[in-house]
Parts: sequence; structure tokens; C-alpha cells
Amino acid sequence: MRSDWEAHGAASFSFTVLEEITKKETQTDREFNEDLKLLLEMWNEKSQNEN
Repeated sequence: MRSDWEAHGAASFSFTVLEEITKKETQTDREFNEDLKLLLEMWNEKSQNEN
């Protein structure tokens, strides 16, 4: 992606917040990180299915 950024510039890219989550008081850091990994997998799968 860096080479594309350098070739086409920042104006050619956009970033969108897909989902926001908050760490629950009862969650450990490890549990929260596991949730983040799961969400990343889900969004990656969704993105692949749309293409």
C-alpha cells in the first residue's frame, strides 16, 4: 500500500471507521485483543465477499 500511497498521493485514499468497540470493565487485555482479532477476521471476510 505504501508504494500506491507514494505513487498516487493521500488524496487517492480514504479511511472509514467500520466499527467502534470499547473494552468492558470486566475484560482482560487479552480478551479484548481476541475480540479485536475476531472483528478483523469478520471484516476481512466481508470485504473479500464483496469483491
